[in-house]
Order: sequence, then C-alpha cells, then structure tokens
Amino acid sequence: MQNKMHFKVIAIAGTFDRLHKGHKYFIKQAFSYGERVIIGLTSDKFVKAKISNFKFQISNKIQIQNFKTRKNGLEEYLMQNGLLDRSEIVKIDDVYGSAITNNQIEALVVTAETWEGAEKVNKRREELKLSPLKIISVPLIMAEDKKRIASTRIRLGEIDRWGKLYISKIKNPWPRPAQGGQKSKISEELRQELKKPLGELIQGNPNDLHEIAEQLKETVGKTNFTMIITVGDEVTKLCNEVGITINLVIIDYRVNRADKYTKLSELGFDDKKIDFEVQNPPGSISTELIDAIATAYKEIIQSDKPKIIKVSGEEDLAGVPAILLAPLGSIVLYGQPGEGVVAVEVTEEKKEEMIELINRY
Repeated sequence: MQNKMHFKVIAIAGTFDRLHKGHKYFIKQAFSYGERVIIGLTSDKFVKAKISNFKFQISNKIQIQNFKTRKNGLEEYLMQNGLLDRSEIVKIDDVYGSAITNNQIEALVVTAETWEGAEKVNKRREELKLSPLKIISVPLIMAEDKKRIASTRIRLGEIDRWGKLYISKIKNPWPRPAQGGQKSKISEELRQELKKPLGELIQGNPNDLHEIAEQLKETVGKTNFTMIITVGDEVTKLCNEVGITINLVIIDYRVNRADKYTKLSELGFDDKKIDFEVQNPPGSISTELIDAIATAYKEIIQSDKPKIIKVSGEEDLAGVPAILLAPLGSIVLYGQPGEGVVAVEVTEEKKEEMIELINRY
C-alpha cells in the first residue's frame, strides 16, 4: 500500500454544524495527513451571509448551531479521540481564513464539494506572491440512501447524524403483515403510550379550545419556528381563527372519531385545495400517510407554500410521522382528547425519544 503524504501543518475548514459521521471521517483523515491540523470554523457572521442566499424564507429559518456550540462539539470530539493537543480551532469569516496568512500551513484537506474553495485560496496566495498549498481530497460519506451525509439534511429532518433515514425508521416497524395479508394495527401498548402528551400540554376546555387561544399564540410566537404543523381539525381551525400561519395541515373532518366537517371553509380556509388525500385506517400509521407527509415537507421547503393532507380513516396517530419527518426547529400542534392542545418542538432529541419508544414495542 502506498504511504500517505505527510505534512507538519495542514488546514481544513467548515461549519461543522451538528457534528456527524461525515465530519468525523473528514477530520480523522486530516489528522492522518498532518502532525498538526488547523481547523477553520466558520463564524456566525459567515454562516448568516451564506444563509441569506437561500431562495425561500423557510430555508432561512432552518437553524444552524451558533459558533460556541459548534466549537464545543469539535473540541469534545477531538478530546475523545486524543487529537485536541494536535489541533487549533480558528474562527474564519470568509473562504480564505488563515490559509493566506499562516506561512506554516503546507496543505489543505478538502472534499469534492470544497475543492473549488481550495483553488480560490491558492489563487489568492498567488496574488500575494505566496507558494501554493497542496490540495488533498478525501471522499464524502454517504447516508443509507447513497446520498451524502450533510448537516443540511439533518436540519431538514431527513437523516440522523449517522446517515440513517428517519422515514425508514418509521416505516419499518409497522404496519406488519398479519394473517390473510391484512395490515396489522399498532400494538395497544404503543397506542396507549402515544396517547400521552409528547410535548408541552396547553390545558383547556376540550369543548371550547378558544379558552387557550392566547396561550397558544404565546407558545407559537415565542420562537421563530421553521414550520408550524397542525394535526387535527379543531386545532387547525383554532390556529386559523387566531391568525397563526400553518405550513402543514393534517385533517380528517372528524372530531373524537365522529364526522363533524365536510369542507375546508369550515376550518377557516379560503379557496384552499387539498394537496394530498390518503388512506389511514384507525389505530394505524400507513405508508401512504408517511409518504404524503415526507413529500409535503419537501414541497413546502421548495416553494414556501402551505400544504393540506386530508386523511380518510383517522389522523389520530399522524403526529408521530409529522414529528419524526419535520425539519428541526419546527413545532407540531395536536389536540389532546379531554385536556387541550399539545405543542411539540422538533429537536434531534425528540426524534430519538420517539424512535426509542417505537422500538420498545
């Protein structure tokens, strides 16, 4: 096997948001090439400038960790792997960073996606009468769908930090084939667990949700959520009445398992069409429902336009895929029978908590 080139000082750069499997491989590769590695970590100012170029408003809301959090994550990983004393983390405000000022740097380690930035560095060094740096490219790490692992995909709610797809995690457990080829329902034990509030319970009269309108507005208004998702007819109607803009709506025209509504205008929509109509038997989470939610999220991100999913059957468990597939920083609102409205803020921790719950049963 051919020996790797080795340098005294090399440099890498990145945002390193939500340090994931791909980041870790990239960092370890860098240390295999250099005795000492200078890590250029993008500043919050640099990140904000990059985000401002995103086309749609929702894309701009998708939260990137601040510099301090990202630096702490890097330092923890370096320490765990005995690399901290061989590293130096420097804040960078542009693509060049210290690569055009530090004469000790001999090489840059990049991926195919950041090769262009390395070439810009060398061009700038040439203008400054400095010798070019050696550019070393390492491969990207793929997620289970053979697409690259990226912080953007984690923020969008598609994958976890190890490249596992959330849609696979929720599709695989159910519905399982039963005798006669019919799809089985979720176990009664899991159903009872999922009936418990999955987030903050806004308590109020279940027969008059207007009683909690102000508290609901305060809960939703306290954070610039990536998306606002409602599951259920009554909570959707209430949000429309109090002026809360909803990005994704999941309804079934039923309340407490009884038919109540017949058209969207009764829920506060003006001339709004249904985007997806899906089947979901009571006590189940159908593949059709899961796919519709995943597709709706992608379309909302691409267009900034709200989407409505109409369920034939019941949407009582639709909150599970709605949370698991939602972009980080979103909020999911659903009715809690007899108690009020539940508000679930979508975080990596909440997603993993739900996966653990599903796997337990």
